[in-house]
Amino acid sequence: EELVRSLGADVVVRRGDEVADRFLEACPAGLSAIADGSLQAPLVLRAIHDGGRIATVRGWDGPCERGITAHPVWVWEYLTATASLDELRVLAERGAITMRVAEEIPAAEASRAHAALEAGGRRGRFVLIR
Repeated sequence: EELVRSLGADVVVRRGDEVADRFLEACPAGLSAIADGSLQAPLVLRAIHDGGRIATVRGWDGPCERGITAHPVWVWEYLTATASLDELRVLAERGAITMRVAEEIPAAEASRAHAALEAGGRRGRFVLIR
């Protein structure tokens, strides 16, 4: 929560089974849209207005209810989106977006990065360096 606040969030809502209740406490009128990066889409639907939208990671696309539209996002779809990726690079270089790096690992030790990723429990991403 401290990290999210330090990045500029006005309201931080804890994840979990009651996440929709927490959203509605923070915004009693409900949400028009939500970007769900925490894989809780089925749990947050109740907090979204009828006809609202939800963008999800890892391709979750329903089932939705009350006319809510899901917009699944797959990271692999952006592998060749050079212009979009370059825009992210520029924003990161300017400090406009913050990237969480768990560890920089020499490319020759990529297998160590894969093992750490599979083990889980690390915040941020592993960056392979030359």
